[in-house]
Amino acid sequence: MMVASSGGHWIQLIRLNDAFAGHQKFYVTTNAEYNSEVKGHSFYSIQDANRWDRVKLFILASKMLWLLIRVQPNVVVSTGALPGFFALLFAKLLGRIKTTIKKYFIKPLDQNISLHKLRQLTFYPPHNFGKNSKLPGL
Repeated sequence: MMVASSGGHWIQLIRLNDAFAGHQKFYVTTNAEYNSEVKGHSFYSIQDANRWDRVKLFILASKMLWLLIRVQPNVVVSTGALPGFFALLFAKLLGRIKTTIKKYFIKPLDQNISLHKLRQLTFYPPHNFGKNSKLPGL
């Protein structure tokens, strides 16, 4: 599951596409118009929210929980913002997905990041998945 809000977070997430080539992807974002950018992949649009609007915050959290239960992803990737926060939080609380949160910034010119490099930087330390184990779903 690939999660991001619209704007810069979405652009960063799209730059990771090549790193997950050959894997099933399910995109979740706050702008329905982005569906055209990820043709051929599952896509779901959710309402944007912020921490000051409690009703929208609750709706966003509820929909993200519902999506995680429905889709049952092996990996959750987010480039930030509130939708990604809830995706990572609920993935961890559901106990199905081991999550490690590490800041990772993609430089504008570094669009050819390899999956190996992404694994090293995103899922550090490697012992989170057990000795000599591979990332689930990858």
